[in-house]
Amino acid sequence: MILVLLLAARAALVGRLGPGRDELGYWYWAWHGLNAGYSLVTVGAVRLFTALAGDGVVALRAPGFLAAAAAVWVLIRLARNLGASPRQARWIGIALAAAPWQTYVGSVVHPDAFLTLFLLWFAERVTAAGPNAIPTRGQILGAAVAAAG
Repeated sequence: MILVLLLAARAALVGRLGPGRDELGYWYWAWHGLNAGYSLVTVGAVRLFTALAGDGVVALRAPGFLAAAAAVWVLIRLARNLGASPRQARWIGIALAAAPWQTYVGSVVHPDAFLTLFLLWFAERVTAAGPNAIPTRGQILGAAVAAAG
């Protein structure tokens, strides 16, 4: 219940303020030529969502919101992989959802929402495979995209 309330509060933030300078930059690069010096994952997500839902601020910020929400879910799975009880794993997810930086990157367009998601996903997949598993090419590529993004 706490986790749902935290995510609902973050969702309410998404449409409350106008877009910031960096967000407008990501929108511009999404539609007027990708700039490889910036997060291609973020720019690609902005292009996809604004193509599907229009140029409104909610469509602009939806990718960051969804990435940050997914990161919480992936962290809960990671905690379970590492031996946390379901209750402990939920509290770990709540801690991430309530963290100020995660709240910020989950309510605006910011590359850190995707970075957090991809790095947690990489760790979750590696731990799900067991202690002696070697990361797959796909997992390494995902981590590299996140680091570059």
